[in-house]
Amino acid sequence: MRKYTLILCLLISTISWSQSGIPKNMSNTLVAMQLEYLQPVEQAPNFIPSGEVKYFNYNFGIELDEGNTLVLVQTRKDDSNYIPQVMISALIATLATNDQDVEICMMQTNDNYLTETNSDWAIEALFTPKDNIGDYEIAYLKSIYKEGIGVANILYLAKSEINVQPILRFSN
Repeated sequence: MRKYTLILCLLISTISWSQSGIPKNMSNTLVAMQLEYLQPVEQAPNFIPSGEVKYFNYNFGIELDEGNTLVLVQTRKDDSNYIPQVMISALIATLATNDQDVEICMMQTNDNYLTETNSDWAIEALFTPKDNIGDYEIAYLKSIYKEGIGVANILYLAKSEINVQPILRFSN
């Protein structure tokens, strides 16, 4: 019975997403990764289909603030070989500038954030992106992980300082 209820909820969610203007590839990613999209309240986002920026393949993107902020979401299903702490460190090292004078700030998230995103583990990093990623001054990576499901890497690229709010959470 519980299995059928979950399938019905996913079906209803998919139908409502498709009617709300969310692209199909984004809906498919959300359903496959058991994620919920938390739309920013203040803004109407411009959805971007899957693609890639230098060093970062993403499943879907969201453009905010008339192009001043780009949010790219990359997902990976959990498997027995996946260690999120190692993979995220490698991803940050790949995306961050190689300038020796620039720091990378990595922060473990608090319990409130884990509850808010229904994650088992999460980490945040603030850094300056490599020049060839775009004309963005700031990169902010939030990664959320749910055992048995996988990881969602949410890369915020901004031209100036931004207030980062969660845009994804794992379904219950």
